[in-house]
Amino acid sequence: EEDLQHILDVMIAIGFDLSLPVQNDDKIEQLLNGIEEFREHLGGQLTITLISDLGVKHDVHTIDMELMSKAITKLNHQFALN
Repeated sequence: EEDLQHILDVMIAIGFDLSLPVQNDDKIEQLLNGIEEFREHLGGQLTITLISDLGVKHDVHTIDMELMSKAITKLNHQFALN
């Protein structure tokens, strides 16, 4: 959790806007459905690179939609849209 906060602080310091334009469960569901539609458009696997620790990356081919929804909600609470 401490590493995550450090990463978020650095991202903000270099100019990233971490607020997400989804403010309710319906909008989150639309966003996640859009990711699935994009995967279908590709006609195969969608590869997403994630970090599991500082400097350590790994590729995944599926998204845990419930976990992603929780992450979006957490970011929106921490970095509320202005």
